[in-house]
Amino acid sequence: MVVAACAASALAQEDPAAEFDRLLGQAWDYYRAGKYQQMEAAAVNLKALAQQSLPERPEFLGRALGTLGLAHWAQGRSVEAEEALKESLPILKKSLPPDHPDLAATYNILGAQYCAQGRHAEAEEALKQVLTIWKKSLRPDHPNLATGYNNLGNAYWHQGRYAEAEEAYKQALAIRKKSLPPEHPDWPQSYNNLGALYWAQGRYAEAEEAYKQALAIWTKSLPPDHPDLAKTYNNLGNLYRDQRRYTEAEEAYKQDLRIKRESLPSHHPDLATSYNNLGNLYSDQGRYAEAEEAYKQALAIRKKSLPPDHPDLAQSYNNLGNLYREQRRYSQAEALLDQAIAIANRPRRTPDLRFHAYWSRAELAWKTNRREQAVADLKQALDTIEWLRGHAAADELHRAGFFAGYVFPFELMVSWQTELGDAGEVLNAMERSRARTLLEQMETQGMDLLAGVPQAEAARLRRAEQEAQGRVASLQKQLDLLPQRRDLSAAERLRRQQELESQLSKSQQEFFLARADVRNASPAYRLAIGQDRKPASLDKLGKWAGDQGALVLEYLMGSKGAYVLVLPAGAKARAERLFVAAEQARTLGVDAGPLTGKRLSSILANDKKTGLLQRLREADTPETTKTIAPSLALLWEILVPKAEREAILAGKYKRLVILPDPAMAPLPFETLVVEPGERPRFLLDAGPPILYAPSATILLNLAGRPAQAVPKDTKPVLSVADCRYEQAAPPESDSLLVQLTPRSRFTRGERRLSPLAHSGLESAWVAQVFRAAKTPVGQLLGADATEANVRYNVPGRRVLHFACHGLVDQAWGNLFGALALTPGPGARDAADDGFLTLAEIYEFNLKGCELALLSACETNLGPEQQGEGTWSLARGFLVAGARRVVASNWLVDDEAAADFVSYFSSIIAKAEQEGRAPDYAQALHDTKRWLRGHKNEKWRNPFYWGTFVLIGPN
Repeated sequence: MVVAACAASALAQEDPAAEFDRLLGQAWDYYRAGKYQQMEAAAVNLKALAQQSLPERPEFLGRALGTLGLAHWAQGRSVEAEEALKESLPILKKSLPPDHPDLAATYNILGAQYCAQGRHAEAEEALKQVLTIWKKSLRPDHPNLATGYNNLGNAYWHQGRYAEAEEAYKQALAIRKKSLPPEHPDWPQSYNNLGALYWAQGRYAEAEEAYKQALAIWTKSLPPDHPDLAKTYNNLGNLYRDQRRYTEAEEAYKQDLRIKRESLPSHHPDLATSYNNLGNLYSDQGRYAEAEEAYKQALAIRKKSLPPDHPDLAQSYNNLGNLYREQRRYSQAEALLDQAIAIANRPRRTPDLRFHAYWSRAELAWKTNRREQAVADLKQALDTIEWLRGHAAADELHRAGFFAGYVFPFELMVSWQTELGDAGEVLNAMERSRARTLLEQMETQGMDLLAGVPQAEAARLRRAEQEAQGRVASLQKQLDLLPQRRDLSAAERLRRQQELESQLSKSQQEFFLARADVRNASPAYRLAIGQDRKPASLDKLGKWAGDQGALVLEYLMGSKGAYVLVLPAGAKARAERLFVAAEQARTLGVDAGPLTGKRLSSILANDKKTGLLQRLREADTPETTKTIAPSLALLWEILVPKAEREAILAGKYKRLVILPDPAMAPLPFETLVVEPGERPRFLLDAGPPILYAPSATILLNLAGRPAQAVPKDTKPVLSVADCRYEQAAPPESDSLLVQLTPRSRFTRGERRLSPLAHSGLESAWVAQVFRAAKTPVGQLLGADATEANVRYNVPGRRVLHFACHGLVDQAWGNLFGALALTPGPGARDAADDGFLTLAEIYEFNLKGCELALLSACETNLGPEQQGEGTWSLARGFLVAGARRVVASNWLVDDEAAADFVSYFSSIIAKAEQEGRAPDYAQALHDTKRWLRGHKNEKWRNPFYWGTFVLIGPN
């Protein structure tokens, strides 16, 4: 420090500002060359120069502190880095204009620092400040903007917000392509980041291509010992290891290590990372001696170069401890894992580190038969996951996506508690691992999301969301009308379609992001999702099951095993593990052994189209029904324990309640076969009524909602049907136009949404049976069945009935999946374009709605997410306030649905007329049996009656 001060004093005799700029440029040269210690020395000189020779110009001190913070950060010294940056920021804010580039640079470094510590929400806020400044002060193709987008992409990625991260990285790459020469070394950074993002999503081919692009450019533009080359080799090694391409992974890791040995000091932390990765690779292959040597090298370097409580040290202790555990060197393992936990529990350590440390020690305790300690440690890990989840992205899809990566420890707890025989803890772990975002959506419905947000910012966020939604509607309309454009040739229509499809995809993403921004900006919403919600207890669920005379079966389909919690009315609960016997496995085309989520998914759906669900959705004749009956019988045996099968068939229970895992959610249990043969006997024929729910917690919450009276001026029932679908002119015979308009995409390649000939009749029958029971009915038919009219008319209804097309979209959490209604006169308006999307259903006020009856295709389908469930249209009605939903698991036959819905409605109407609370489960059960015995023999097959399910309480 004395030397630095002397140097600064000498320099101050010249032009100190010019000398400062020279030293600053030198510091950045060191940074770009990966010479971080030299950079730190230059930054120390900068600070001394600013303090001694430029005290009247505080911005120089601010810039020096920012540079010092970056130097600390580059060497992994996060605490010192944050201190320097936070000292720098207020100085710069006071002494520089609000859009000054140096202010942006400090926010940028601070954002990267937060990212490195896992504080991604704080990082996002800092990095958005960066982009705000740079967009105002820099030209649109300035390289710094690319850096800003790149760093913001990092913040999004680490919150599990992959779509936003990918868009940010691509923006960065596009700017660099415009502003930098083809072989500039900054290009590969974007390729590297895109590669890492693709890798995290399992998009391995895209990831490998991106990494190789980066490597090709850097090999030409950088010296052979440059750290950035090592970084790309490391990334390739991670990618290959994840695919078990171990030879290629080892070669890549060794190249990474070679470069770092040549370019870095022997105690540099980056060398430890390389040894650590090699250790992971060797451990994967069971090469324990080599793994141990590599892990010890990493640990030795980290002990020399890092403070004793640094998170990377905990990682080394954890890795080496887990290796010793695998080798049954338990005492050595425990000593190391205890050290990892000691670091993880210190203030300001990342929660993710704490989670892994406790999880590792829990596994060790279980292996050494210390069950109580194992469970206690695993509970600590699960509590940490809960904290992480509460601080993840506020929008529901990204929050659920983030949580999906942490589901396995909950499965582990279910496995252990099943072995210990503690059904209450099994239920607790199952409930904590499922449908949490849906529960939060239901509890925050109707909240003013922008309450507490500054007025100007709230207006901007609302406007951005509305404008994006409007662009989506406009582009959808243009695509709908494109086949009628006779002013264009077939080739021109194809080109225009491709343009519109591309624009639509981008606009949908913009709407999704704008919607996410509203939730991320909402203090009230963040507070609500961060609350500690207790799941349903076994006592409460048991009391409810007893009152219902129900058998409750809750499932978890995990990566290592499958489990069912059995809760019979009036009896003790227990949990069992599920298995596939050898003979069952041969018939079902899977391996024998413990049932897993992957195994069940293969049984239900596979690439050969021989999955049970795939065949069940086509079981519309006695022949097709007969062919799948033996497999459905095996599934009955696998999924339902023997004692419960016998009790169900003996008529012991009044209700069967299925709480399915996402892997099995589309399977209607009524279609399971209890007696195969020439005339298969289904569970529908022999068992009690069945109802479904995403979780026990949601089921009890729905059951406990207080009933609300229908307003005096509102008819209790609303039926929406006979929608008018615009018909496009037939395409020219030689047309090249690919029929991919939004509506035709949803209808399996047909040119347009076909009219539903029986939906008007269905509505008439619904109205007839309710009116006969003295219950007034409102109808929106034909030209009146528009979004605008539906939106105006749904509040206050006790029963909602929709007979229309249902459309599923696998992107964006089914946000653009929809009920297809009649386009309104302002069809370019998103609020009346004929597509009642899931996003719009979420916004309805359905408080007091006892039943939403969705007579439309696939309303219980959508993207499935581990740990969350299905993003279906039915979910939207639950969020909006409906107590229960009747929805469909596959296509609905128009004619059969009309008879089905009218019969079901007549049972509900009769109960209301007689002053009884309707028995919805029994009504649906009786309706299915009625259709199964219908004089129209084809309706007796499961395709026609199996699709409808009741979601919610009876």
